[in-house]
Amino acid sequence: MKSFISFRVILFFICLFVISSRLHAQDDMGKPKPIDNPTMAMFMGTWTSDPYEFFGSNWTDVATHSMKYNGQYMVIDLSSKDDKSHSYTGVIYISCDKDGAVSGWGFDEWGGVTTMTGKASGNHVSLTSKSAMGTEQREIEISGSTMVHTISSVMKGQDGKDMTMKMTVTYHKN
Repeated sequence: MKSFISFRVILFFICLFVISSRLHAQDDMGKPKPIDNPTMAMFMGTWTSDPYEFFGSNWTDVATHSMKYNGQYMVIDLSSKDDKSHSYTGVIYISCDKDGAVSGWGFDEWGGVTTMTGKASGNHVSLTSKSAMGTEQREIEISGSTMVHTISSVMKGQDGKDMTMKMTVTYHKN
């Protein structure tokens, strides 16, 4: 009987050791550090565009950039209005690794899904995007409280033919 009690005590301590080591291992699996990229940090805040022409209307955008989900994603909430009472809303999630490689996904109220890849370096971000509507190359330069998007896109027109568009949109930090 004494040896059975000793065995139970030893078994108890072995179980305690195993459980405590597993609990400690879970502590080591903490959340990753937030993205620490100076280029991405320049985007934080709310930006409003100068009016720009798009498909015969003058549009103005508001883009609010913030870091979410333990700083793993820059989230851009977009809203746009034109001079003919049309509106548009969407959201973009951007991730950036330590070397500045960017990947992202955009979703909008029309059911559109966009994927993007690119590079962030200095005060410049270069993005290539693809969606069911077409493809886009976007070069973004930030200088203080001014952000300029130079956009080249190819999309299908109503006649099924490719349309190429180029435009520049200038934003100012609020």
